[in-house]
Formats: sequence, structure tokens, C-alpha cells
Amino acid sequence: MKLRNKLILSCAALAAVATTAVSTTFAWYTSNTEVKAEGITAGTAQNADATLLISKTGHQKDWHQGVTFEMTATNMVPVAYDSTNDSYLLWDSTNNTTTSTGAQDPGAISNGLYTGAYVSFMLYFKSGTTDDLKVGIKRISLVNTSEGSLPTRTAQTTVGLGSTTGTAYSTNLFRALTFAFNAGASMEVATGYAAQSASAERSAYEVETNYMTANSDTLAGSFNAHQYYDDIKGSEVAEAAAALTTPNQSESLSELGASNSTTDLAAAIELGQTGEGAAANGAVDNILAVRFDLYLDGWDVACFDACQEQTFTLDLQFTVME
Repeated sequence: MKLRNKLILSCAALAAVATTAVSTTFAWYTSNTEVKAEGITAGTAQNADATLLISKTGHQKDWHQGVTFEMTATNMVPVAYDSTNDSYLLWDSTNNTTTSTGAQDPGAISNGLYTGAYVSFMLYFKSGTTDDLKVGIKRISLVNTSEGSLPTRTAQTTVGLGSTTGTAYSTNLFRALTFAFNAGASMEVATGYAAQSASAERSAYEVETNYMTANSDTLAGSFNAHQYYDDIKGSEVAEAAAALTTPNQSESLSELGASNSTTDLAAAIELGQTGEGAAANGAVDNILAVRFDLYLDGWDVACFDACQEQTFTLDLQFTVME
């Protein structure tokens, strides 16, 4: 699926599309083997006070007001974030252990993106002058394009479904989706791809509150996907989840502020500083390296298998902050 170009309204814009399919990683989530995010597009605009440039590589002479690259993800599965090692974990229900996704870890991101167990991509920002610019996310449009026609699953038990009524239920994937970024100072490179920052700071957000349309699925009350699975399978996933050692379960999330394609966030989300640009005599410039991650949290109590076969779009716009 090709993305149309987005009108640039701020210092940069990015657009992405993703689709969930089928997996067997977390036992209670029996869906999701393919996700597509084709046609990532980003661009910059200029104001009277600053010039912000953007790149998909972070190397010299590859800075633009707009960049585009294609990305197609396969085998996207629910995972857990390991903050100690900045990696993502799979869970083995047979022995209650977590294992690293290996080459799928963020540290192994290749050619600016990773499209496997989750979606991860790099964007680089730099100042076109000697100004040190503070970069922020100005606007976020995150839409579940499956709403109105969410897939349904037959309720096999009432346990774990809260006050859900009827013989079938649906789950909006935004209940379990996490939006995160790791941002930090880096340096431009002569060729290839600039490195992520070794001291990058991570911020992670739940999107359910402000990006899921009310009543867009049938879940209600105190639902719990772990308990639902346990009652059907006779397992002890809920108990095992609580007993996992660090790192375990979900990372701490903030609420992602409300925004859409025409409305800015009440306050821009700070990513970091570019450092001074316009280095003399061909020297490399200071830059800001940002890794964006989108993942389904396998430990979220809303991560039912009904999250499968859904699509969402993401559009981010960036700005220079005061």
C-alpha cells in the first residue's frame, strides 16, 4: 500500500501504515504475523528563526526538507520491552521465561529501520546553521482504520471478558499498542548510517485514552486476556505473569496527548537538541538521532487475539521548540 504525500505543516512530517495479522508468541494472543508500513515520508519546513533538516541516514550531504523510504514488516508479534538491555522479549508459556528477540532488538536496527517483531525506524535531525535547535513532536495523527469493522471472535468463556455481552467480542488493538521513542545526541557520518545515541533517553506512551474512538470495540468492565486464556486452557498465565522477575511485564507508560491531522498537541513533546550545525572545513555536524518504536504489548491485559487483522495509520509532525 502506497502512502500519499502529506502536506508539510511544521518542521517535519512522517507518515506510516501498519497492519496486524497472525502470531503465536504470547499464547493468549493467537494472531499477528504480518505488519506493513509502506512509504514512510518525512519533510521539513523553514521559519524565520531556524532551519531544521531531516535525514533517513544521518550522513553528510544527505539532508533534505523531505525524505521518503519504503518499509514492509513481517512477523510482527506481541512483545515485552526489556529496559535493562533496550531490547524486546518473547515469552515462552511452557516454562514461564522470556527470551530476547535476538536480531530483532533495537540495537541491531539496519539501514534506518527494523520491521520484524515490531516496527522501528530512525530519523535524524540537524540544524542548518550554528543554532542548537530543540526538536519536538508537534502533531500526532494515529488512526485505527479498521474501526467500524473490527474482526470478532467467539467468546469461549465469560471469564476475563469483564462485562462484555453477547457471544462474540472485539478488541481495538490501540488498547495494547505502545508508541515509544529513544532520542539522544549523535554525530553525522561521512557515509552509511549515523549511530543511535549510547545515552538515548526513552519515552513510552499508551495511546488508548486519546486515540481510540469511544465504544469502538465490545470490551467493557474489568477484562483480562490472561484470565480469559487460563479459564479456557486450564493454565496459570495470570499467576505466572505476576511472578516474572525483572524485567517483567509492561514498561511504565505516559498518556499520549490528544492530537490529530488538524490539531496540535496541547504541548509539543520534546525529543532533544540537534547541537550546533554548519561545521566548517567539511567536519561532521552534531545531530539528534531518534528511534521510533511501535509495538503490541503482550503483557497488556487487553492483548486478546481479536487484535488481529487491523490496520492503523500514523502521521507525525515536528517543530522547533522555544
